[in-house]
Amino acid sequence: MALKSFLDTHSRAVNIAAFVLTLLVSLVCYILIILLFVSPSTLHLQSLLRPGAKGIKPTTAITLLAAVLAAATASLINRAVEQSLWLKLAPRNVRNMLTVGESRRLAQWSVSPLAKVFYVFNGDRWLLKPVGIMVVALAVVGPVLVSGISQALSTNTSTENLDHTSDPWTGWIDVANEAYNGGNFRDVPGITAGFAYLSNLSAPASSICTDPDCTVTAVTASIRASCQTRSSSHAQMFNANLPQWINETHFSSLDPNASVVLSSGSPYIYTNFTSWSAPGCETGTLDPSCGPGTFAIIFGAFVNNTDNLNGPCYLNTIDCLLTFGTVSVTQNGGNTPTLDSSSFAQNASSVGIPSTIVSLHRIYIEDPYYTSQYAFSGGTGTGDGSDSLFNYPLASLLLGPKADSSGEQVADRIEKIFEMTTLMAFAKAPRAADLAITTTSSTPVYVYKRAVLAVLLLPFVAAVLGMWGRCKIRGKDVCVGYDPVEIATWGPVNGLSGVGGEKVEEKHIWSFTENLANSSGERIVKNRFAVD
Repeated sequence: MALKSFLDTHSRAVNIAAFVLTLLVSLVCYILIILLFVSPSTLHLQSLLRPGAKGIKPTTAITLLAAVLAAATASLINRAVEQSLWLKLAPRNVRNMLTVGESRRLAQWSVSPLAKVFYVFNGDRWLLKPVGIMVVALAVVGPVLVSGISQALSTNTSTENLDHTSDPWTGWIDVANEAYNGGNFRDVPGITAGFAYLSNLSAPASSICTDPDCTVTAVTASIRASCQTRSSSHAQMFNANLPQWINETHFSSLDPNASVVLSSGSPYIYTNFTSWSAPGCETGTLDPSCGPGTFAIIFGAFVNNTDNLNGPCYLNTIDCLLTFGTVSVTQNGGNTPTLDSSSFAQNASSVGIPSTIVSLHRIYIEDPYYTSQYAFSGGTGTGDGSDSLFNYPLASLLLGPKADSSGEQVADRIEKIFEMTTLMAFAKAPRAADLAITTTSSTPVYVYKRAVLAVLLLPFVAAVLGMWGRCKIRGKDVCVGYDPVEIATWGPVNGLSGVGGEKVEEKHIWSFTENLANSSGERIVKNRFAVD
């Protein structure tokens, strides 16, 4: 009872406080919603930034804020219309008096969503017609705002540069080619790479970068083969009537000292390859005429289609210049590395061969017929059983049976074998290269589409139009509200007797004060309704 008495006594102050509090709640909702879409990090809640974080989710927060904003906006507008209605009915001079019908419609407007819609068709206050629809439409604010929240991957990329920690040629060397050993050593890494490429195998991935989010770009030591080929018609090599072989010598266009011999007859030699010193380097790599970065040459000649006695046969010569330097290799995660041949940079800083690969170099230039995998010959008679090319497995794959490949095919294979050797050397010793390791981390984050903030114009415009000219706040002495007992004490309505139907709707309604005496004889003031 004490609380009710206090509220009745200070009803105007309570109404003002409720209005201010509701207005502040609306303002806070606007601020929080805008901050969440414009700068969510300002709120310092990880759950609003990352889907995996613990705490309130943005969809939940937006739904709650939108619901509170809609309720606060509707409350402000409904209270403003209610206050305006009672002020129009208060015992005072009113410029635009209400009709009975309009007072009923305004009363229903302030409490019923359906009445707000119907008011568009039968109401007299033009501003309230769109406001009623807006108040009903406040229900869409939450869903529209939630539709502007989505998830995406935030990518963060970092790069770490590492210099090589071992000799750049470490991956090219093993126990088979690091010592001369009286000329009995072999370039096993190069042979292995040749078999791998010619068998359609891929280079293995290095251990330096196995995570899918990791990419490594390496500048690694490399020997490149640059090959050129020439082709021309040739007579059938098999000739059982020849008393002896007919030899033909072919010379390298890079260095005439490199030559091979083919022989016609029965049997006949249809292919011959050799490796040799690079141009100008016969007397040593320190010779001024020996260009920097040059390693060796591979030269060979073969006649294809010799197994077809009716021809036609073609003579093919292959000239490959081997140079050393660096090349760029890229590996994505655990995938096979790839080589960018256009990035090859030939060594130009010194003339001599790096000490680490001196023994490897000797394989290609000293007694190559005993050591180099590119020093071989193939001859045959009338059957495959006497074909000596099969004594060289790598050569058999390089040229194909009876050397049935074209010169362009063989040249391309030699170039690709040296690229494969580079890739396998990198996979074997990745820290022998200069590395740039790029790590990309992807984190799921919330993305807020700011365009949906335009929906906030709906409650804002509704509040402005709904309270325009209706911001006067009075106490319970004027604004009775929806207290049926108190409203009943304002009756009976003067001037209503004998009037009914549609006629009463057109009459104006107002209130006046009447001085009465109660049962105890005390003078009291009562408010009454009247129509005319």
